This record gives sequence, structure tokens and C-alpha cells, in this order.
Amino acid sequence: MAVRSSAVSEDGECSFAGQYQTVLEVQQEQLIAAYLNVLASKYTPQALAYRIHSGLSDDETPMAVMVLEMIKAVASGVVYTIDPALLDTTHLFIHAVAGQGEALVSGQVIPQILTVDRHNTLRHRLEDEGSGARPSLLTEEQITARADQALQIESHFGRAQDIEWALTKSGPMMFLQSRPLHSHPSNTRTNTAEISQ
Repeated sequence: MAVRSSAVSEDGECSFAGQYQTVLEVQQEQLIAAYLNVLASKYTPQALAYRIHSGLSDDETPMAVMVLEMIKAVASGVVYTIDPALLDTTHLFIHAVAGQGEALVSGQVIPQILTVDRHNTLRHRLEDEGSGARPSLLTEEQITARADQALQIESHFGRAQDIEWALTKSGPMMFLQSRPLHSHPSNTRTNTAEISQ
């Protein structure tokens, strides 16, 4: 199982990304300990400082702990439906790593980065940085499908998104989470969505 947090105010005006613990590959006998570790991570010095800096009290940020079936991913990553630095508004960016995405989210590995034309998702390129001579982790069809689906999610929420995904061994792509991309202006406030294909 995967054991992770879902907090009120998370992915609203403040993202809370990376503030609370996620425990992966949890066996049944480890479930209570994993639950307590995730719950306790609300009170780490880092998380407390983040809430204080954001002007949120403890009462304003209650936390639920979710227990989800673990996805056995052969590849995973993040799609940014627009450049987080706002330097490029004509492409979306697929970051991909082999296996589980925790190493990517925590910054332990450099991902392959695919740049995809927002207006024609058949047009894409693999960036050199971090990929070397390795072939793309995704097929042409998977890249286009991932980009098209990400743009549909963006359209649904009405603002740029930061979308976590995983590719299973049997083939289906799974959406794990979608949250607003906070560097992009919007008039719409959304909550994290658990979406699967």
C-alpha cells in the first residue's frame, strides 16, 4: 500500500508540496506505524514553519491519512501543463523516471524531460539534460496520449496543472494526483484531484 496525507488547505492558496511524509510499499503489518509516521509529519519543524509562514493555524489544517493500493510502476513522473518558470507558454513538459516517482519528487534523480507542443501534441522532443543517450522511457503514442490527457485535465480545472502519473507494467497510464501549478496566474481555485484512467 501507499500511505500519504491529504490536508485541508493543501493545494489551495498554498501547495504544501513535500511538507508531509508519504510511505510507499507498506505491508499490512506495517500499516499502523506508517499511518502514525504520516500523521506525525504534520508537526515536523519544516511543516510547522511552512504553516506559520503561510499564516495558517493548526486548526485550519486538519489532515487525513489515505491508504491506497500501491501501483507497480515501470515508469512514472510529472506533467507540467505549462513551464513552471513561465518562460515558455507554448509547450507542456513531461518529466519521467524509471520505476516509482518518489526519487523524482524528492529530487534524488534527474528525469528525462519531454517537451510537447501544446497545439500539436504529436510534436515533441526529448531534452538532452539528464537523459544522455538513453532512449525515451515512453513511446511516441504514450507521449501524445499523456499530453492530450494532461491538457484535458487542465481544461477541466481551468488552470495550469502539476500532474503526477505512473505507467503500469500491463500498459495503462494512471493519474495519481493533479494540483494547481502555483506559478501560473488563475482566477480559479481547485483542490487536489485523485483521477485514474
